[in-house]
Amino acid sequence: MKAKGHFQISGNLKAANFPQDVADFYGITVKQTTGTSSFNGIKIISFENQNFYLNQNTPNTDEVSVNFKGQHSILVNDGVHTFLDDEINFNPETFYITPNSRGGPVVNVKGKSYAILGLSTADTHNSAGDHVAWDQIRVMTGDSITADLSTTYTTSPGPSVGRFTLQPDKTYEVICALNLNFSGTTGDVSFTLRDDNGNVQPGLSARAFAVTAVSNNVGSNQVSINIVSPSVATRYEIRFGTVTAFTSTGVNSFVRIMEI
Repeated sequence: MKAKGHFQISGNLKAANFPQDVADFYGITVKQTTGTSSFNGIKIISFENQNFYLNQNTPNTDEVSVNFKGQHSILVNDGVHTFLDDEINFNPETFYITPNSRGGPVVNVKGKSYAILGLSTADTHNSAGDHVAWDQIRVMTGDSITADLSTTYTTSPGPSVGRFTLQPDKTYEVICALNLNFSGTTGDVSFTLRDDNGNVQPGLSARAFAVTAVSNNVGSNQVSINIVSPSVATRYEIRFGTVTAFTSTGVNSFVRIMEI
């Protein structure tokens, strides 16, 4: 229908079955990148108001920005300091992270390192300058203490069975109790913790004598206690000093290393 000139209508006018030019129709298709969901001919796209907000780029225009509400920000407050960030970092010296059943992170607190080393058989390294060849880990937790149980024995600086390494910037208590065997009543031996890297004695030594009242000349247990705080990874040993009629270190001996 064409109308030319003035066209006036009183009442209602209803028009139907007008043809639609397809070229003038622009539908919107919304599709997930995985291809699992697709919606055609969309008229309205709604954004969940807990996670998004909309604003007009420039007033009185048809440009709209979709904004996240910052739900990925984390507010951390320890009562003194407040931080707003998108991540929390955990000191690897104190914490470690493992995945849960859904692949999410689980924060675990590291316990302090602790170890007890012992002997599977009597140790016959019995000369001055020798060290106890610990060959058994009775207890070990944490990652600040490691023990050498297999490297060829040597009194020279470097790797050797019986030596243990302590990681830096921590403080450790090292307690050593030795059951010492002698060949006679003149038995006498001293021992101490030694810093193998620098060949320095960090603490006081202990000393044991033969018990003359015992027929097999077994020395009573003696204890050496030291506190060390290495600034670099440091190798230690329990070294013998004074030695007289000393034959072996018994299997009831141990050294306990504890991070404090």
